Amino acid sequence: MVNVTENKDYRFMQYDHYDGENYSFFDIIEVDAENETITVMLSCLGKLAMRTFELYEDENEDVFFEYGPCSERIYLEEFN
Repeated sequence: MVNVTENKDYRFMQYDHYDGENYSFFDIIEVDAENETITVMLSCLGKLAMRTFELYEDENEDVFFEYGPCSERIYLEEFN
């Protein structure tokens, strides 16, 4: 069970991710603690897409989802 603070409002929090070549911008639409998923609006290379990712927990109980071909970890705590 992923430990997500259910009463925290994650909506409209944003994160900018640089993969070494391009920037991707994530805007949180919804964090679903029950289904352990996050839905984000993703902007990359001028294209917009709404994507849902599974949430995971690392050994320190920090919540993240995996993105990209190398499954890079994007942590919820990095959103602001």
